[in-house]
Amino acid sequence: MIRFQVLGPVKMWVQDAQVDLGPKRQRSVLAVLLTEAVEPVPLRSLIDRVWGDTPPDQARNVAYTYIARLRRILAEATDRTGTPVALHRDDVGYRLSIASDQVDLHLFRCMVKRARMLPAGARERRSLLDGALRLWQGEALADLDNEWAVLFRNNLLQLRQETLAEWADAELRAGEWDQVIEDLRQELMKAPMAELLHERLVRALYASGRRAEALVQYEAVRQAIADELGADPGPDLQELHRTILRGDPLPAPGRSSAQPCQRGCRGSKRTRAHSPSGQPPLPGKPRYGTDRP
Repeated sequence: MIRFQVLGPVKMWVQDAQVDLGPKRQRSVLAVLLTEAVEPVPLRSLIDRVWGDTPPDQARNVAYTYIARLRRILAEATDRTGTPVALHRDDVGYRLSIASDQVDLHLFRCMVKRARMLPAGARERRSLLDGALRLWQGEALADLDNEWAVLFRNNLLQLRQETLAEWADAELRAGEWDQVIEDLRQELMKAPMAELLHERLVRALYASGRRAEALVQYEAVRQAIADELGADPGPDLQELHRTILRGDPLPAPGRSSAQPCQRGCRGSKRTRAHSPSGQPPLPGKPRYGTDRP
């Protein structure tokens, strides 16, 4: 069995043994290819993502060296397991030939998509969302620090928080308040401005009979948003606050018609548009080279 991780440090396992993927830039090349589901990545785009605005003088040759090393690693994995994995080049660019469920990111997205197709109260929905979140082993691409990796990591953080909010909704429907409270408090220590998670925490506290704590939590996030952004909480959180003040029962948790708040991502003010593949945009216009290794 061959598995790849990008939801955490970039790693590869062959039959449960971790494989040495080489230096940071080489792991960056692999990460770029892993984050693309099936689309080939042009060489120029690969160089832009790995080195940004400061590529080395012989960037193509260095990239070819890394690609050759990665091909050897994948060939050895194929020989050991009998599972075909390879790095191909066509007229457009480079593409990994691997199953989507071998990469934790694509497995995560698949599980979330399946969960969203199920009824809000379905047990399988809870299980899928829980399993998807357990795939995360820290911040995405945690061992990479180039511009592309930072942007990609921040964009994925927003997706993770949205999924965590959906998991919390599913658990609250099942009456699992204590687990939601514990997990959200841990997450908010890492992302204190994630308003959609604060909303679920306030809801969980109130649903579990801890009205005073819910009001204290709301006031804390209201003050934090005012201090940090000079703004008020979003409409969903404000309406939840009014519900608690009135002592009314909570409506069933679930997706709101209001636009999701984008305050949760550290450093991701989302001023850059995504490319069609869902990746952060690349500096400059990719140039398609005709030479290849």
